[in-house]
Amino acid sequence: MDNPIIIIDPEIQGGDPTIKGHGIRTAVVYDLWLGEKKQIKPVCEWFRITEEKAMAAIKYEEELIKEKEKQVKYQYRKKPAVIEAFQMTRERRSNNSEWPNWLNQAWQKDWSQEGSLTCVDFPHSDGTDKLLIRTLEGPLLVDWDDWIIQGVAGEIYPCEPDIFDATYEKE
Repeated sequence: MDNPIIIIDPEIQGGDPTIKGHGIRTAVVYDLWLGEKKQIKPVCEWFRITEEKAMAAIKYEEELIKEKEKQVKYQYRKKPAVIEAFQMTRERRSNNSEWPNWLNQAWQKDWSQEGSLTCVDFPHSDGTDKLLIRTLEGPLLVDWDDWIIQGVAGEIYPCEPDIFDATYEKE
């Protein structure tokens, strides 16, 4: 490649490229030149800027690229894990015959114990009130139609239906 390819943001031409966020933001792309700056002089003549300012603009672009790469390093994809879940409805609240064993076990735990499932109006419940799950973070309310999930470590927690639908699918 005889000349580098110059990528310019047309909305911010002019000004001082050495000032962050101001001026010509350039990225010089070299074919097989592996980043050598030997074509910088024609570029400077073309844009009527000093080599120093062109190098500052290139350095700024390189910093932006590094920052973008750094951000990507902190993104993670959830590992595929099979969980068990049960959707709590008003009907299922009053009749626990459909509850899975792990949910019945949580119901049998002392109400003050982590991982316990209890009613909101304990000990004066009439069997129609909503439920609470005791977690390390404190008690979490289970609304009608929320899913109660048993996680990979056996912990239980509520999940709203829209979040559940976006996150999980039936196996």
